[in-house]
Parts: sequence; structure tokens; C-alpha cells
Amino acid sequence: MHGDDEVTVDLRFSSSNDEVTELCFEPVGTTFRMNRNDVIYLRIPVSAVPNLEIIMWQNGIGVWVAPYPGEYIILDGNKVELDRL
Repeated sequence: MHGDDEVTVDLRFSSSNDEVTELCFEPVGTTFRMNRNDVIYLRIPVSAVPNLEIIMWQNGIGVWVAPYPGEYIILDGNKVELDRL
């Protein structure tokens, strides 16, 4: 786990097409369905950013966080906490 005083960054994920886009956070498989212009943020320690793996495909985004477990917070478009990884 990362310390409470570690600097974090909010990474923004959004859907720009007219079809539903699935955003999946691995290794746990937490998945959200986003419509056009929906936004979800991942708050992550800056030190963990180089370990991120982001994979995109038609109507899907996969985000692998490492190290796991860690202090990763999923936020909605208003930056209200939805879940933790």
C-alpha cells in the first residue's frame, strides 16, 4: 500500500462513441459501462503510473494496475468515490 502523503493523479477515462463502452479495472475485474461523454477517473499514486497497462479495443478499455493491492480509487465524473482496488 502507498502512504497517505503520496502525490496522486486522477486519470480520466471517457467514451466518445455512440455505443456503450466497458471500462474494466484488473486484476479484480471491476467493470463499468459508460455511455457517450460519461467520465470515470482512476486516482492513482504518481509512483504507480509507470506500472499501468491500458489496453483499448472497440467498445472497451482495460486498465491493469500494479502493484496490487494498492491505493487505487475509482471516481465518477463528479469525483465521488465509486470503488477501491
